Amino acid sequence: MNQSFVSTKRFFDQKHFPHGFARSGDFTKAEATLLENHGQALQALASGLVSPASAEEFQFLECCQGTRQASTGLEKVWAKYQKILDHKKRVFTVCGDWHQARSANTSRYDSEPDDPVDED
Repeated sequence: MNQSFVSTKRFFDQKHFPHGFARSGDFTKAEATLLENHGQALQALASGLVSPASAEEFQFLECCQGTRQASTGLEKVWAKYQKILDHKKRVFTVCGDWHQARSANTSRYDSEPDDPVDED
């Protein structure tokens, strides 16, 4: 990785990893270091903001497009990062707004029953 994946800034993802990659429990220290040191360049390449300048960067783009399996450490850690982000985006909740349910089913909640119940 002589001139490939060069970045002048450290990479952080405050939205998904507010305490850092190393403290998230998802990445090893080595993976976290790779992401922090090269993540800006990887993100720029993957998003198309920067054109690949080396064979390694072309291979990385092929991995991002799914036409090639990740084989280098950077490719693997970026694939892992993307997989974790995809999982975090698919958060499902089972709670709903009680008021919406009530207004959608007003006859169920607000009306009196048609047949009175006899209490003996």
